[in-house]
Order: sequence, then structure tokens, then C-alpha cells
Amino acid sequence: MRQIIRLIARPALALALLAGAGTTAMAQTASPAGAAGLQAMIQERLTAATRTEPDQFRLERVPEVEVTAQGDRYAVTIPKLRVLTADGWLLEAPLVEVEVIPEAGGGWQVEAEIPQPLSVFSERGFRAGDLTLGQQKLRARWSADGYLLTAADLSLGKVAFTPMVGGGAFSLGSFSLKLEPKSISGESWTGLFNLTLANLSWRDPAGVQRLAVGNLSVKGDATSLDLTRFAHVARAWRGGTVPAANQAERMANALKLDVNLTGFREVRDDGRATKLDNATGKLSLTNLEGDRAGLRLDWRHSGLDRRGPDANPALTPASADLSLAGERMPGQPLLTMITLYAASEDEAARKAAWNRLSDAMARAGSQISITRMDMQNATSAASGTGDFRFGSQSPRGVTGQADITMRGIDRLIAAVNATGGAKATGTAIALYALQGLGQPADGGTHRYEVRLMPDGRMLVNGADMASIAGMMGR
Repeated sequence: MRQIIRLIARPALALALLAGAGTTAMAQTASPAGAAGLQAMIQERLTAATRTEPDQFRLERVPEVEVTAQGDRYAVTIPKLRVLTADGWLLEAPLVEVEVIPEAGGGWQVEAEIPQPLSVFSERGFRAGDLTLGQQKLRARWSADGYLLTAADLSLGKVAFTPMVGGGAFSLGSFSLKLEPKSISGESWTGLFNLTLANLSWRDPAGVQRLAVGNLSVKGDATSLDLTRFAHVARAWRGGTVPAANQAERMANALKLDVNLTGFREVRDDGRATKLDNATGKLSLTNLEGDRAGLRLDWRHSGLDRRGPDANPALTPASADLSLAGERMPGQPLLTMITLYAASEDEAARKAAWNRLSDAMARAGSQISITRMDMQNATSAASGTGDFRFGSQSPRGVTGQADITMRGIDRLIAAVNATGGAKATGTAIALYALQGLGQPADGGTHRYEVRLMPDGRMLVNGADMASIAGMMGR
């Protein structure tokens, strides 16, 4: 599915980029000399686009570009633009038409149009089908030297892929991306961005719906975003690899994200299925360039269900409400861990990133406060709060306390045992032990007072967990 999203979003932005490159030597009004200079620059850029790295889109060949001066603007035509994906699929636009308007203060306004339909060829060279765009708006603004995208207003609507033979279908109601800069200095970009997507559906040839999204909205605010470092991280994501730690370092000074998602459905090749009805999240990262970064996370979701190998519905939080804040956080290790979690499901890589972050938090004296944590499903529920302080003085690297209430542990143990298998048995044993440590309360609830002591001990309702673990091991 990642490939199909690329076929829609990435080429649209790439077409505006390739057609919108200008030169500083060109005049601010259209002229034959300016047209010749613009044509040479575009040809140079298209040639470079045929030699990109293997995990990126690239052009199959360099088309013959035509540029003419028409009043206050340049008309650019690019015939047979053929874009290759990393896995060999090809998207062909028979003719791309672009208008480039020089601005009085330097810079270029660009507006492009993609013809209908677009031909899609498989990795074996056979025509797989047609991609149609019922609506489109591709507008952008570039700096005077043609290297920096300073603003964008891109939208696609009523997108559909129709295969030549066999079943399967893809459709997208709408997609939009807006970039609104506040300031640009060199490769440092500060501004707002807004991405929306609605009514996405993909069915495989067998008719199984592999992916569906009702609505997705991502609003963001970036301060001093390093465009080169961000490009490295994005390239790693696109290639399915984990971004290197040094790629995320000094990527930005501050980031704010506001995410809303409804109607998410996914079925993977291995049979794992995920359903999520609603989710909202807010993330704020400030002062990322030092060891006194601020963190704020608020997350809510409902209607989460996971099925398939290694998925246990009894342990899945169907709904959750979480709010936490961090102070004196090490900015770069924090940003590295967030980008890694966004790119990879590798548990070993995630654990290594967390260990690096926790060591850095101990050196920085970080503090984390969990002001709200509520999770529940049809079987059980848990809620709590906590405050933790990291420091090298403690053998664990952290001290603090948490107060947790759990409901329905009996039903949870029964549901886990019903799934069978060695893993379920081990989980059930751990839940029995947890139940025994709790302070019973009304309504089948158990309360837990967790303390991480300066000497490294963990106390649960006053009991030393190290002693209990030793007794269980005998």
C-alpha cells in the first residue's frame, strides 16, 4: 500500500519541483532568453532525476522539454514523463503542462496539470491499468535560485486505479498537502503544514480489503526544520529502513503535531488485521537542540482491535486516554527514538533506542509526569498516574512513584488462558502474581502503589519485588 500512496502523492510534488526550477540569472519577466535558461535548468534537473538512489523515485529517461515565453509567464511542456518506483513499477504521464511565473521580489510561482489518465505498468513491463485523477490542484512557490520549496498547495480528488485484468481496486476521495512558511534561512524551514486524506480504499485481486481510511488529518508546526536531515529520515522511511541516529540529530528545534484518524482498517500479508475506529493525538516537542527539551503528549483512541499471529484481544486496549509531560529531556535522543518508532516495528531496535534515551535522561536529570492513563477493553481496565525523576544516583537510573487501579483481572486471566500456548501460560502466571500483590477493593478492582526507591528497589504495595522474584525462582 505504501507504493500506491507514493504513486499519488510523490510524483505530484516531484513534477512541480522539476518544472519549477529557475536560475538566479533569469529576468523577473518572461523573455526568450529567460525561456532558454529555464529550459536548460529543467533539462539538467531531469537528467539528475534519472540517477537518484535505489530507494527513491527516479525518471526512466530524460524527456525533451519545451519552454516558451507567454506574456508575464513561461509555458513548460514535458512529454512522456515516466516515473519508476524502487520495485520496478512505472507511472507514465503522456504530457505534463506547467506555468512558471517570475515574482517581483525573486522566486517563482508554479502551477502544473497532470493529464488523464496515467498509465501504470507492472515490474514485468505489462500495462497494469490506469490511474485517473478526477480533481487536481498543483501549486507551489520556489525561491529565486529554484532550490527551496517555500510554499505548496497540492490537492487530488476522486483518484481511482482501474486494473486492465483481474480484480482489485484502489480509490481515494481526496488528498491535500499545504506548506505555509513563516521564515526560511538557508536549509532551515519554519512554518505550518497540513495534510488531509479521505475515503481511501484498497482491495486486492481476491476482493479482500487490505487497507481503508475514513479520514486522516495531520496538522503541524515546525521550527528550524533542517530540510536535508529531514530528507535523509524520510528516505529511510520510504525504503522501509530505520533512520540512523545521526540523521535525526539537530533535525529541528521544535515540532508540534495534531493528528486525527477515523475508520482505519488494515489486513497484512501474514494475516494480521487491525481495526481502529477513532484516534486523536497531540505531540509537542520544544527546545530540541539541548538537554532541556520539553515534551507533551495527549492521546485518545477507541475501537481498537487486533487479530492474527501473536495478537491477543484480551491484552489489546480497545480504548485508551493518555496524557504525559516531560521536562529537562535530552532533545536529540528523544527525537531519534520518535523517528525510529515511526519507521520500524523491530523490537530490538526500539529497545536499543529506549536504552539510549533513558541513559541520556539520567544524565540530564529528566522528569516525566503521567497525569492521566486510562485503558480498557471488554475484559478489563486499568487507570493510574505517576511521577518519575531520572538520575545517575539510582542503580535503576530512575526514582518515582505510580498509583494504579486495575479492574477485571480474573476475567483477563481467563481470557488469556483461553488462547492457549506457552506464551499465554507465561502471561497468565505473571497476571496471577500481579493479582496477588494487589489491594482488593470494591467491584473486583485491585490497587497498586508502585515505588522506585533511590537504592534501586521496586516496592509494590510495600513488597520488595526482588525478594518475590527470588522466591518464585526457587
